[in-house]
Amino acid sequence: YAFSGTAITSITIPASVTSIRDNTFKLCTNLTTVTFADIENSVLETIGNGAFRESGLTSIAIPASVTSIGNDAFYNNSSITSVEIPASVTFIGSTAFKLCANLASVTFADIENSVLETIGNGAFRESGLTSITIPASVQTIGYYAFTQTPALTIIYIADGQGINGSA
Repeated sequence: YAFSGTAITSITIPASVTSIRDNTFKLCTNLTTVTFADIENSVLETIGNGAFRESGLTSIAIPASVTSIGNDAFYNNSSITSVEIPASVTFIGSTAFKLCANLASVTFADIENSVLETIGNGAFRESGLTSITIPASVQTIGYYAFTQTPALTIIYIADGQGINGSA
């Protein structure tokens, strides 16, 4: 809860930071900009549970070093419109982007080399997605991952794999 609920509007995260811990920027509704200093050399590995929950972010480009996006990481962030997820991410937690009503675009960078294995339960539930291309590396799409996403008309799975459960 380092900055939770504060009035900060922007932050630059140094390349040496390895983790954004749980709830660090939770309820920072004025936080619209997160910049990763020297993003190419960032060693950030983890975006923790609820790290940017209910913040005011409008978009984010996640460093290529990140391997995990925690549960509720961007939950109920109504301002966010786009997210770029690097090929290094193996896990997107449950309800990570739930209730992101204006999230229209999720891009998986270098999708052919993606190592994403898991999209958690309700990960994009009640978001503004209109379409999404899921990397072929995905092994598990959790229950209700895309439920109540009325604008979502196309889900493309890069390698044509099937979807099990109530995605």
